[in-house]
Amino acid sequence: MIIYFYAGNRKLASMSNNILTKMAKTQRENLCVYKFRWKIYSEEKFINPNKFPSNEFKDKYDKHSINFIAYSKGEIVGVARLIKFSKIGLPVLNSHNIKIPEYIDNMNNVVEMGRFMIGKQYRKQNHEITICIAKQLYKCVLNNKFKWVLAEMPEKLKELSNCLGFNFEVLPEKLPTSIHLTERAIISGYHEKHRLFPMISNVDMMVPIF
Repeated sequence: MIIYFYAGNRKLASMSNNILTKMAKTQRENLCVYKFRWKIYSEEKFINPNKFPSNEFKDKYDKHSINFIAYSKGEIVGVARLIKFSKIGLPVLNSHNIKIPEYIDNMNNVVEMGRFMIGKQYRKQNHEITICIAKQLYKCVLNNKFKWVLAEMPEKLKELSNCLGFNFEVLPEKLPTSIHLTERAIISGYHEKHRLFPMISNVDMMVPIF
């Protein structure tokens, strides 16, 4: 059976139950996430693959992250992660010159969505993989009782996220300092190519279509 998802009159995706999504719980599953990231970033030429002899891409935030994987017929087709706040902060706070909104009184209630990647050959299809991963992320956010979700994304992805019911808003930011630019340089050219904006969403205001 195929299920169709709409936002108003716009068809976002047709769901065929061919996508399996899950939280990465084992060392092997997390390793598969890192290798998938390396593959995508290498294909997009955001990293020099030779600088990663293990063919893995991970960073300082992975120790504080929950990873997710999407499979189709046994092949990994997408990944994402949720990053919990820690003493090293969050990627969006370290790469954008923004202030924490005053209404957030406890950073342990904040989580960041990031490293959301779909295999290149699947991106021109409908948004089935994106919806499947988003569903797992949302479930995890609710189970852990997070109140706010941060992210950095281009305007086009914000539009899609909000069509899915996540209601992200752009946070005001000042010009980046050298500290922020150094953080962005971890993936060279990524911010420039995609023009990423810092975003926030109130979990209580999310109304997912799935």
